[in-house]
Amino acid sequence: MIYIIYLYYVFIGLSISYLIIMALVTRNVLRQGGSNSAEPRKLPSVSILKPLKGIDNELEINLVSFFRQDYPDFEIIFGVNDPEDPSLEIVKRLQKQFPGVASKIVIDRRKTCFNPKVNNLKNMYPAVNKEYILISDSNTRVKPDFLYRLSSQIVSSDIGLVTAAVRGMGAQTAAAAMENLHLNTYVAPNVFMAERLFGKPVSIGKAMLMSKETLFAIGGFTAFKNFLGEDYLIGQRISKLGLQVRTVNTFADNINKNWSLKEFISRHSRWAKMRRNMHISYYTMESISNPVAISFILMILMWDLTGIIQFLGVSFFKTIYDIYISRLIKTDLCKKYYLAAPIKDLLISLIWYVPYFSRTVSWRGNRFKIGRQTYLRPAYDSL
Repeated sequence: MIYIIYLYYVFIGLSISYLIIMALVTRNVLRQGGSNSAEPRKLPSVSILKPLKGIDNELEINLVSFFRQDYPDFEIIFGVNDPEDPSLEIVKRLQKQFPGVASKIVIDRRKTCFNPKVNNLKNMYPAVNKEYILISDSNTRVKPDFLYRLSSQIVSSDIGLVTAAVRGMGAQTAAAAMENLHLNTYVAPNVFMAERLFGKPVSIGKAMLMSKETLFAIGGFTAFKNFLGEDYLIGQRISKLGLQVRTVNTFADNINKNWSLKEFISRHSRWAKMRRNMHISYYTMESISNPVAISFILMILMWDLTGIIQFLGVSFFKTIYDIYISRLIKTDLCKKYYLAAPIKDLLISLIWYVPYFSRTVSWRGNRFKIGRQTYLRPAYDSL
């Protein structure tokens, strides 16, 4: 037993060391500010694709941020599958409010893809008039220079895709706060780590800019119609073309306001199954990147005062880390919600095991079985 306890202490040490490295890399990236934005000779024209379904938290404010882009040549294309979708009323109101911004609505009932987002994008694509496309989710909010920051990078001939890290904002419930904590203190720093230390940028579906020519070269949206992790696969396919995927030093704010615990668990169960079926080796390594979970197991194994003290100490350190990263990223999280950080880490650690017992995902009213590379097929109760 003593050797197992020592082994867990080693895992805790490795996990804490990883957090420290992530903090240093994140600080370095964010201190650079806009230094990675080249001054382009000519900015490309861009079509912003906004797939919609229902009304996300503060949808109107999110969409307004795209209408207010300080950019010379862009259009916004909104796509829905249902002509009665409630988001359409908001879009039509904004079109009247911003008559100087080219925008259009695509209503298309056709369902030719298992992935509902890709299905929407595929239906919207014939309406694109510009040379580049920006895929952007409806729950994102950006600054007026966001499109410029991305476009000024992609004009380089060796860059095929430009993306931005995600920052969780707007939490008003404990579950939303846990979601934003995870986005800000784990996902975003890992995105910076992947690019800066390992040379493997991660394409993030919240904001991806590429040319129509590049999209055509990887098979168009049709090539990803039955995959859950289409954003990751798009980046992977572009890299195989010999083109770079680059993350810019700016954020797409993911507005998560009134989440329930059920929504949190559902979202992370789906993401866990996606990551597990994308890269089993990377997914396995995630198990040692959560010091709170490791120290909790060690506390159970020791079951004495020392075990409790080490768990409280590790939890305190992780909470301080979360506060530090949140300040670097400049989030709006209320201070009281940092108390939920250890609970969030323990929940995430429990969800980590789910993909080993279930391959079914529920997404926007659909149930699928998820397979290799996140391939989707309908899930039936009889199976």
